[in-house]
Amino acid sequence: MIVTKQGQDRNKPAATIGFWAALLTAVLNLWFFLAFVPAQPILVAPWQGLAAYTASFQPLPFLAWIVPCFFLAPMILTMMTCLHAWAQKEKHGFVCVSFLCAAQVFGKGKLQHWVRWTFMGTALTGLVLPIDPLFRLPLVPELVDGAAYALLGILAPALLALLFRRSKDSIVAVAQGNTGMSSF
Repeated sequence: MIVTKQGQDRNKPAATIGFWAALLTAVLNLWFFLAFVPAQPILVAPWQGLAAYTASFQPLPFLAWIVPCFFLAPMILTMMTCLHAWAQKEKHGFVCVSFLCAAQVFGKGKLQHWVRWTFMGTALTGLVLPIDPLFRLPLVPELVDGAAYALLGILAPALLALLFRRSKDSIVAVAQGNTGMSSF
């Protein structure tokens, strides 16, 4: 992304809010995966009936991984909206669909390449989730995919937060009179 004086007014709020939304998305993803992994055996255990389930139900471990889900949806929406505002006009159409298409927004620069590949990896590893209930997958590939999805689901928004932070800092430098062009 090239930052110019014309785009600084539009990009500064997007970079600031986007930084915090992406950072919170990474933190909430980390919280979710740390709380969900210990609960995973319960979800794949054989069903013993409703009476056995209610007798053994513990609300705290359940809430530990459900609570971040309530906050993840608005944070991801905010993060993607900021990405939409931050992106160059000709790349806006790619942001509307998903992480996979949003990956196309990122241009040149080492950090933008890392963000692109983590977005693409998050999208591709996330495809297993809706497939598994329809076509039961073996446990090992499912665990490998889950681990990759957890790692990329934390790394992608964290790198996007870094990109937003660098973009915001560059916008401030342009606003302060440094007319040099910056590329990430």
